Amino acid sequence: MTPPGRPGRARKRVALPAAALVFFVGVGIGTSGGSDREETGAGGKAEPQPTVTVTKTAAAKPAGDEGAKPVKVDKPAADEDRKATVPDFVGMGLQSAQDKAQKAGFHGLASHDALGRDRMQAFDRNWKVCSQNVKAGTATSTDTTLDFGTVKLAEDCPAKEEKPPTAKGGSGPANGASSQ
Repeated sequence: MTPPGRPGRARKRVALPAAALVFFVGVGIGTSGGSDREETGAGGKAEPQPTVTVTKTAAAKPAGDEGAKPVKVDKPAADEDRKATVPDFVGMGLQSAQDKAQKAGFHGLASHDALGRDRMQAFDRNWKVCSQNVKAGTATSTDTTLDFGTVKLAEDCPAKEEKPPTAKGGSGPANGASSQ
């Protein structure tokens, strides 16, 4: 029952002990495991865990096996030998395109500003893909680096990609406009 003039006071008394209980139970669970740690004995000193040593011994050859031919074992294809079909990324958000490329097996990914402003795509979710360096539907090595031409979500894709400005006469934009 809540005392008059102090509404909600009784509820706080129950909530605080419940929260403390949840905290201590969580801490107890987090520290109770760990088989790779040393256990402490009654004297408080760490008791070493038993060490298992595995020794490989040579197997005895069966009699009459001297003339046997070796068996050829096919090894899995190396990463450079793997091929995948490049999906169409144009029109997708940059983050979604990167996720889809990785799912398809392509892990070498790059992106650049398609408007030629040399802006970095720091927040991938704020950019969309306008072009890709490998044509969609092409089967290519998964070691191929896919490069996406991008613009910010609110911008229109250019009809033709622009080149970044050269540093002749200075490093900033000529008209004083912000590059971001």
